[in-house]
Amino acid sequence: GAGWGCDGTDVLRRFDPDVVVMPEHEGFDLRNASALCSDALGNIWFAIDQRVLRHECTFGDADSLVILQLPVGGATITALHVDDAGTLWAGTMGGGVFAYRPDGSTQRWTEHDGLVNDNVLAIAHDAQGVVLGTLAGIGRIDRAGTPSIPAAGTPAFIYDAVLDRRGRACYATDGDGVLRLDPDGWLRSITDPLRTLRTFYSLTVDERGSIWACGPGTGFCVLGDTMLTSYSAGVPPLDGEVFALESHQGHVLAFGERGVAVF
Repeated sequence: GAGWGCDGTDVLRRFDPDVVVMPEHEGFDLRNASALCSDALGNIWFAIDQRVLRHECTFGDADSLVILQLPVGGATITALHVDDAGTLWAGTMGGGVFAYRPDGSTQRWTEHDGLVNDNVLAIAHDAQGVVLGTLAGIGRIDRAGTPSIPAAGTPAFIYDAVLDRRGRACYATDGDGVLRLDPDGWLRSITDPLRTLRTFYSLTVDERGSIWACGPGTGFCVLGDTMLTSYSAGVPPLDGEVFALESHQGHVLAFGERGVAVF
């Protein structure tokens, strides 16, 4: 049921009937979304301007948007994450991080409260709380709401963060490969054997627990214990900028300026 098309270039396009493209919904311009995530209840959360909107993963006639207004001031929301307790975490560019709990209460942390940095680009959670990727390294907020810096001297730019099945936090960095923080506090930088692939924008965990990374020109990279292996580097559309990575039903998808690639 999929359609195939060409546009006079070397790119062949496939139009999947299961993919819905929605530039607008209920009067909101969805092309300006700055962050998104999903939760365990089948909802999509996405940020537009200073608001966070929630919608069911389906887009039927009975489904509607729920609007959450966070007191972020003029800051842009750059990261969203829902933990296992149902708390929505929102990281901002310049405004710190917010927690919106199921009971409707909101809490905010900034550098004045001990947050490592007010520019938060990535959030993930484990049994102890949430881990943060910021423009000044990595941070953490525990279940009691206490911020900390688990490893001093980390690279400045952290673009993404995920947890592996052993509870180790992994971070995509600008120039230092993928950092993995072991439970004993040891911080390891993982790159390819020649150490040529060093900048990564996005991470994802597949169904088997493997961690994948992507960045500009890196291709699909799977992390081993001490190094990573790259596939399809330099192959269109992975030869351009690649901004986001996700795993789905045995595939890894990379989203970039030249389209979507599936491995």
